[in-house]
Amino acid sequence: MKETEWLDSIGARKANYRFESVDCKGVVHEVRPDLMIGTDDETWIVEYKNGNCLTTTGIRGGKVSAENAKARYDDLTDQLVCPNARAKRNKNSRAHLGWNHTLGKMIGMDNSLNEHTFVCPDTNEQVTTGKARVMIVDPLMAKHRKSKAKDKVSMFKHASKTGIEFYSTDEFALMLDSLESPYQW
Repeated sequence: MKETEWLDSIGARKANYRFESVDCKGVVHEVRPDLMIGTDDETWIVEYKNGNCLTTTGIRGGKVSAENAKARYDDLTDQLVCPNARAKRNKNSRAHLGWNHTLGKMIGMDNSLNEHTFVCPDTNEQVTTGKARVMIVDPLMAKHRKSKAKDKVSMFKHASKTGIEFYSTDEFALMLDSLESPYQW
């Protein structure tokens, strides 16, 4: 299920709010989450990953490190002679590599948003978040959790230390239904 289909299925719309996030090296960059839901006590920042497990690239090196790893992969791809292999690697690069697909981006969002002030689009009032929760929603989350692959085990280990939460689409839908009077950005 693509991101827009998932948002339609839960009755939500794509977040149109951008904010500054800081990576582990102190580099400031702008992020736009897939979905932002607020309540009186907390704000949920939700990223939807359509079967793409996050990577740990960039956890210590920041955004530059993650983008450099993607560039190295792309450089090797450009050297391939076979156009079919090149097309497959380019598709893989767009879907799985770079800063957008790293745990480091999610950690930066989590650190940047605690006690952050937003303008609520429904009421145009300024709202200060007490606590921000960064959630990763993936229809294949159960499969990722059971995986014994070293990169996935490492990613979940890092995530558990930082408070990033992982949910399947069904688990998230149940949590969303239990909220009282949420608003969206």
